[in-house]
Amino acid sequence: MVINLAIEVLENADFLEKWDIDKLFKQIGKPAISPLIEIIKYREIDLE
Repeated sequence: MVINLAIEVLENADFLEKWDIDKLFKQIGKPAISPLIEIIKYREIDLE
């Protein structure tokens, strides 16, 4: 799935690749929101 690949790139990419992936998430739209929220929640838990 495109969202999963984009998330993998987002987690492992350099700044410029992340910048490009941001544009992809904008094109995907609402279906991208839920997976991105899960990443944010995971990182918040991971930091504590």
